[in-house]
Amino acid sequence: MAFNKDLNENSVLYRLYPLLSEINGSLNDYICKCYTYLAKYISTHIWQNQSFQLSIITDSIDGDNHLQGITNFGDNIDDEWLIVYLLYRLSRLDPNLVIKVEDSDGEFLLIEAANDLPKWCEPSNCLNRVFIYRQSVHIIPINCKSFANRIPSIKDSIEYIRRNPDKTRAQEAIQRNILRRIECFPKRIKEYQHKSHCFVPIGVAALLKHNPGLISWAVNAFYNRTPDDHKVCQAMKYFPPENRVMCCVTFTRCLYGQLMSQSYTPDVRVGWNLPQNNSRDFKSHDLGVKIASGFEILISSSKFSFDGNDDQLDFKTDSRWLAFNKSLVKNGYFGNERNGSKNYNELLKRSQIYFQEFIYNNQNIDELDCFETKGEKIYKLLQTLEIDEKIFGKESQNLEKEDSDEWLNIDCDELDALLAEKFCSTNKSNNCSEISTQIPSTLQAFVSNQKSGLKGAEAPKSLKTSKIDFNEDTFNDALSTVLSLKIPQLETDSSSGMSDYSEGEDSIDSEDDCYENDFSKPELNGAKEKLKEMKDYMKAMDQQLAGTSVGRSFERRSNDQNSDEYKRVDIDLNALTNILESYSAECGVPGPATALFSTMGVRLPDNKDTDQL
Repeated sequence: MAFNKDLNENSVLYRLYPLLSEINGSLNDYICKCYTYLAKYISTHIWQNQSFQLSIITDSIDGDNHLQGITNFGDNIDDEWLIVYLLYRLSRLDPNLVIKVEDSDGEFLLIEAANDLPKWCEPSNCLNRVFIYRQSVHIIPINCKSFANRIPSIKDSIEYIRRNPDKTRAQEAIQRNILRRIECFPKRIKEYQHKSHCFVPIGVAALLKHNPGLISWAVNAFYNRTPDDHKVCQAMKYFPPENRVMCCVTFTRCLYGQLMSQSYTPDVRVGWNLPQNNSRDFKSHDLGVKIASGFEILISSSKFSFDGNDDQLDFKTDSRWLAFNKSLVKNGYFGNERNGSKNYNELLKRSQIYFQEFIYNNQNIDELDCFETKGEKIYKLLQTLEIDEKIFGKESQNLEKEDSDEWLNIDCDELDALLAEKFCSTNKSNNCSEISTQIPSTLQAFVSNQKSGLKGAEAPKSLKTSKIDFNEDTFNDALSTVLSLKIPQLETDSSSGMSDYSEGEDSIDSEDDCYENDFSKPELNGAKEKLKEMKDYMKAMDQQLAGTSVGRSFERRSNDQNSDEYKRVDIDLNALTNILESYSAECGVPGPATALFSTMGVRLPDNKDTDQL
């Protein structure tokens, strides 16, 4: 849908509109309630750039006070859909809550369900009409009399949805598209985490042990490094390589992939002493260098003075923490873990970090996004941590097993399967066994689709779920035709012109047939004679052009009963030949033929035998 110019790229904006008259307490209490309810999801997730966060908006042009958050998800699109999942959870927590969510592309919920949207849904008329309410997508219809000939305000739209939920709830096909994207959560939070052994300076190990989520800051700083940052990495003032330990670092798959994709050779004068590339220890050393360099860049980018006199939160006596912790226990955050167990203490530590960052400090997420603020935070944290080399040395001898990174490698068949799952049906059709007849018939249905118009071509729904039952012999036969080795005998009996892509046998004959009923009256015999004369004239022109170079460039019917001097053009064979020539010329790179086949729901394998034909 329409772009949101007020949002940075790869950012999602979410606004929450609770029914203020039904809230017990202030909006701050409501935010705390939301955080408590979502803590088990947010506290264990490693965000790519920014986390889910809510703040109170009091000077809104929409009228009522509400909650708002903006999250930059960077290269990890899963973070955006996790936020949608969290919003669905909040709409379950509060049945009166209406939520508006959009990203830099606009109404991305509608983009996800684009194939099933009603025809009236366009960027120009969907403003303030799309919301989340009671775990469903709601769209205010264009024919709503309450907003005739005007764009509804946010306040009016919210009131209308609360009064008429049955009228605004989007159709089931749209709901299924959205649920399909978020049903993988919260399981995907754990499934898409990747553990890997890294040989890092002991200060880095202490930081990541205290807060595993800091890994995203380090990876982003290294991934987006500048030439000036390379000078910083030549000094390694804060994280020297002399005292390093092996530790198990938890990434998201996106962060791990970004780090592995970076080719980096550190300055030999720093003293990293990396092993050979073919050594089994190279990966852990290489990852350690990159992570340490990321933290070094962050601290060196900070322009603040460090006095180390920040007030520390006392979790034993702070009343807000005690109330928050009580709510966590009530909402099942700790599950069945016993107080004092290893897993319980890990969950408690994460909840304390979560509370201190998002509730106690109430940090501004835009300020926290800059390297200077992150560097200040990391430096101050580094000064407060107790680093015991013996403890870290002992822990390095008993590390968790690292995960396999085979998921980084994907072959063509797996990629095709992923694309087919996204854009095609998984049900195969065996109605057409030969590619030489399947493609022309598919093209005919595509071209003659009445739903296509000036705003774009649209494939018939029957084609979107249609796949070729591929046969290697028939495909080779089709390619041989392209190379003029032979011409297959097609069963179709089409005539000259683009006749097969219209309803009649021949475009001129079809027009003749359409007029025959009207010309049956005596007074129209004159017009009928003129049409017959025009038809004879066109046939004579075809015969004359047949002897030219243009005419000889077309494939003609081999079984035509006409004289040897003139054979009619075979439309099916020409369409098949031209599109396969285009497909073959792409050499595996996406091009116009591939795009056309994809739109029509047709998938062809790679052309591996071209050189042999």
